Amino acid sequence: MLVDPLATQLELDRIEQRKTDTVDITQVGSRDAHIGNTGITNVGSEAQRAHQLYDEALALLPDADRRAQKPGLMMASIYRTLLREIEAENFQVLHQRVRLTPLRKLWLAWKVQALGRL
Repeated sequence: MLVDPLATQLELDRIEQRKTDTVDITQVGSRDAHIGNTGITNVGSEAQRAHQLYDEALALLPDADRRAQKPGLMMASIYRTLLREIEAENFQVLHQRVRLTPLRKLWLAWKVQALGRL
């Protein structure tokens, strides 16, 4: 049986490419550490921008549409609270998990449903 040298070389090239496409798990930690050490300088300004956009969106929502938009308002309340928690933890999302408990999410959703407040 004759082996085609071109086919063999193509297969070897494919194997070599797969090796370079894989991620070395030891490099992932160092990459995250590098990102964490250098930091992203504008995270605080991006969080401030997100708060401003929440305020603008709520101001633009007509009162007549608030009832129809309650599910979205509930999620906005939950996400905005999560953003506040991330800010309180100094944006350490690469090193620790920031989350809201299910009970707190329920409380936030209930406040929107029952009281109409975010």
